[in-house]
Amino acid sequence: MEIREADFYDGTIATETPVARANGEEEILVMHPANVELHTKELPLLENHDHNKQIGVVESIRFVGKKLMARIRFANDEYSQMLKKDVDDKIRQNLSIGYRILDYFYENGKKMVNKFSIHEVSLVPIPADPNSGIGRNSDLSYQVRNIEFKKGKNMNEEKLSRSEARKLRDEITEIRDLGKLHNMSDEADDFIANGNSLEQFRSYVLKNIANSEPLDLPSTINKAPALVRKHSEKYSLNEAIKGCLDPKYRGFEFEVSQDYQRNQELKNEHGVIVPTEQVLGQRTMTVGNLAGNVSDISDSAKLIPFVQRIGVYSSIGLTEFSGMSSDVKIPRGTSVATASFLSLDGASDITEGTPTMDSVSMSPTSLACFSEVSHKLVLQSSVDMENYLRSLMSESIANKLDLAVIHGSGASNQPTGMLNASGINVETYTSAIAYSDLANALSTLATDSIPLNGLSWVVNPAEYGTLQVKDKGTDTGQFLLETGVSNDVNQVGTMLGYPVYVSEHVPAGEVLLTRGQHSALGFFGGLELDVNPYQDFQKGTIGIRAIQDFDFQVLNANSICKIST
Repeated sequence: MEIREADFYDGTIATETPVARANGEEEILVMHPANVELHTKELPLLENHDHNKQIGVVESIRFVGKKLMARIRFANDEYSQMLKKDVDDKIRQNLSIGYRILDYFYENGKKMVNKFSIHEVSLVPIPADPNSGIGRNSDLSYQVRNIEFKKGKNMNEEKLSRSEARKLRDEITEIRDLGKLHNMSDEADDFIANGNSLEQFRSYVLKNIANSEPLDLPSTINKAPALVRKHSEKYSLNEAIKGCLDPKYRGFEFEVSQDYQRNQELKNEHGVIVPTEQVLGQRTMTVGNLAGNVSDISDSAKLIPFVQRIGVYSSIGLTEFSGMSSDVKIPRGTSVATASFLSLDGASDITEGTPTMDSVSMSPTSLACFSEVSHKLVLQSSVDMENYLRSLMSESIANKLDLAVIHGSGASNQPTGMLNASGINVETYTSAIAYSDLANALSTLATDSIPLNGLSWVVNPAEYGTLQVKDKGTDTGQFLLETGVSNDVNQVGTMLGYPVYVSEHVPAGEVLLTRGQHSALGFFGGLELDVNPYQDFQKGTIGIRAIQDFDFQVLNANSICKIST
């Protein structure tokens, strides 16, 4: 193909105009020099995205405001010149680009493509459906744009509008102020010269700022970047579910999910990953009257604060790991170095001792729960609805985590819990638990060199009632379990000065004493949420499934004592 044509046409090949996709999403290409990758310096001009029909070349690609402009020249062959005449006669006035999406996020229900590569530009006769048969055998996406060709021999650059120029000046000022604040003025000037955005410079500052100069941000450990970057936004479980039902509701929650997907693969491509702490974390929340009609509550003074119920596992001081993405080995010492007294007269040597190590492996086990709610209920945006959806999942998941930690069988996909772990201490009693049995359990742990701080008791609901009225001796008026008010929502009292918790997963007649720090609970990624909008089509109910990958391991069996008959 020969291109000697001197005449060229200025054309707009990409803008931020939303394009509707087959799944109902609106897709927007975010126009910024840092967001676009060109397959080659000059792109081929094709007819109808047919790679066998190159009719010209696209060159001098540049940004003019929020538009991606280019110079278009046609080939000299007879067919290409015929198409050129159609352009001159304003018969063909539409361009389409073939591009590959490299990165994106969701904002206000729209898919914002912030990294994409352009591979070709096509002349199309009419505005076609971007999801029709054109390009069906290619892995590229096709986006049709109506453009106005401008013929000429000199490039006629467009000027920024007043509002665009003002916005650009404000952004440059903010970049300079931020650079000056953190002693990065030279870097700020480089970012401005290269056309980088304010958001890109903020990310650069966060990565390079000295530890002695922390930014005013919440803790970033084990959190998705979107949660850190947009910490002022409120995460809504209800909005995450609505986004699964209808793409127009996708926003901050789906951006957080996208961050998690960098390290965690979705089991269902239509699901969303929810930060585990959003479901299981302890937080102060608000609730109204669920018995009445669910509606928006605008007067915050009318809301009744409460602390959402969480599992006992979260109160007994377990060593917790989060954000894991694959199997993990946790090292532990099986012996310690030997210490001895030494006289400095040269008559004795230090006793030699070599500490030994082994490891405990943690592999993901999937924990799932399923609920049905009405379609109308999910579409509500009140605080009541948000709390109700959280409690639906948190109650069942926390209950099963308690089972895994306390009495997991080690079979049927369950981890081995504390009471079934091998090598734990056992204190037996005959007819009823006495003060001496509790004291002996403490002594057993102390004998095994377990520190006596951070211990917890966990009892069966029936034992909870019995221990409250069991005298420490004979008619002393003092009972084994003393009730009282605690800041811990799960604590029901104390025994021998240590907190007591109640769980149905402790078998009847047994009491668990543990130092939770010597056991590990690990979460692999976030909680995956999947929504089935057609669970019961006739009744209009929606199915909600939540899956959390986790594992539990006892690191030191000597830190556990079971009191039983």
